[in-house]
Amino acid sequence: MKEIYIVSKNKIVLQNSLQYVLKEILVLLPAKIFTVIIKKLLISENLKLRLNACIILKNKIEMESKNTNTESTAIELLPNIIKNTFKKEFKLTCVGLECVNVIAQKYGENNSTIFFQILDNIIEDGLKNGNKDTQILSIICIKAISVYLGPRLLPKLPNFIPYILKEVKDSNDDILEITIYSLIEELINLIPSFMSSYTKLILESCFYKNPTENKELNTIRNSLKNTVAKHLPLKVTIVFQLDLLETTLKNSKKEDIEKNSLQLFNFFLTIFNIKEETYYY
Repeated sequence: MKEIYIVSKNKIVLQNSLQYVLKEILVLLPAKIFTVIIKKLLISENLKLRLNACIILKNKIEMESKNTNTESTAIELLPNIIKNTFKKEFKLTCVGLECVNVIAQKYGENNSTIFFQILDNIIEDGLKNGNKDTQILSIICIKAISVYLGPRLLPKLPNFIPYILKEVKDSNDDILEITIYSLIEELINLIPSFMSSYTKLILESCFYKNPTENKELNTIRNSLKNTVAKHLPLKVTIVFQLDLLETTLKNSKKEDIEKNSLQLFNFFLTIFNIKEETYYY
């Protein structure tokens, strides 16, 4: 048994050493050759080689300053990453999403059309696959891409907004909640007129959540409420608030009615305070 353990350990050390050498050699190659090799690694039957290809590309993009060679390489490899990492083994999908996110953050501004084209892959294969880790990474990707798409997101909103708001309403995962609220707040700031139809779902996802001791989560919840009050139309917000209040009175226990009604009342005050400040300025 001891001999088997030593052999296995030596094999792992050898594999790690070879991966390190591969990485060090690849990053020194010209862009065209680097791209060809990464493409070949991404179609390897060995999933570990695909994973390493994504990690090498991600590290290269993160380490290098913006330049056209790295940008063209990253954008050319995007379809290959999605095709050969999404819908695969869980860890590979996560690394693929991380790689897409890094590319989006660094090169999304000049390549928004390409990111618009891959948004459905991120939504269907990452966000909706039911795994919390891939959901979180997908939401981070969507947020990074949204900054560069703006109003062009409109046809995609029905594909993911109701889904993530239902997820956050039913979730007890603080990180998932923070990630979703952060995306919703970003979208309201970017495209407020397109988000007004989701006001009721947004408010439900905030108000019907249990209190938490997580300071970061409380901060983002309050920030989202303020953003809703500031950017979404006053009439729309109040109508949905009244609808929520009616639902609360009909369907909740006494203690829930007291808690939710107080939250709704405080939010009314927030709305009017923010609108009044905006009016005077």
